Amino acid sequence: MRTALVALGALCAVLHAEATSPALGLRERVLSRLMVADFSKLPTVVQPRAQTERVPLLQARRSNFTPVVLMHGLGDAGSNPGMEQLARTVSDAYPGKVSLAVNVSNGFLSYITPMQAQVDEFAATVRADPRLAGGFDAVGLSQGGIIVRAYVEQYNDPPVRNLIGVSGVMNGVFNCPLMMQIIPFVCEIYETDPYALDFILGFSEYFVLSQNKSLYLSGNPFLPALNGQTTVNETYKRNFESLNSVTLGMALNDTVVYPKESEQFGGYAWGTKDTVFTMRQADFYESNSFGLRTLNEAGKVSMVQYEGDHLRFSDAWWNANILPRLAG
Repeated sequence: MRTALVALGALCAVLHAEATSPALGLRERVLSRLMVADFSKLPTVVQPRAQTERVPLLQARRSNFTPVVLMHGLGDAGSNPGMEQLARTVSDAYPGKVSLAVNVSNGFLSYITPMQAQVDEFAATVRADPRLAGGFDAVGLSQGGIIVRAYVEQYNDPPVRNLIGVSGVMNGVFNCPLMMQIIPFVCEIYETDPYALDFILGFSEYFVLSQNKSLYLSGNPFLPALNGQTTVNETYKRNFESLNSVTLGMALNDTVVYPKESEQFGGYAWGTKDTVFTMRQADFYESNSFGLRTLNEAGKVSMVQYEGDHLRFSDAWWNANILPRLAG
């Protein structure tokens, strides 16, 4: 993270020094502001806290469990204590099960790396681990939710058996993320053309501009393709429909993902700023463009929720709602 900050800071300094024209471009404006932003605030709202409650033993030791891969959220890292401990809860509940929190676009890189590059890095990481060659269960937290979802649709080799999102941004975000309040003018840009920022802020690629559907469809290079909202990709659909189950965990008091219903494939209705729709009301659900309706009608989609803010679930909730779904 320190290296990324130094490199970005150096680039910003050069651009800031050259920023003398009133007609300064958006790229230079953003990078100039980033040079003086307080990045120390970025990771504080998206990391799961460390567990303190005893993890229940759910099955006896065996050697043929399906491995589990956890993908961290924005600003977090697979090597951070909270993620490592979540991975350990799985192997504690199922002795002998491989459970790992992957190091993919850790820390600050999770902000500035394009989403497709993060998905590609996740794919390369799991493909390089021979323990995962036969398939695995995937747990995506926050931004990690859409990364593992995209991996399923685009790659799925090795295959994901069960997909779990915990406050995962499965259908993107519809309002300026809380973290961007460190750079106030960015929120203004997000209300007009968020996709102009995708060169430096990767999560712009899952921002949904609900008040301007045409700009969302033409300007967002990532999420519309996953949702099949521009062109239906039969490979994406076939891969998603191959899942044994999908579990969608939502924080009832989420202040990071707006609306919180996005964590369960909801969002804001087109042409509105705050009218919520649910998964079954989504255009991509009705058209079954990537197979979500197929899975739901087969009884393979489960929705769970917890009291609290983003990723502030209790140990008891995790132990009761997530661990039992990783029993294979």
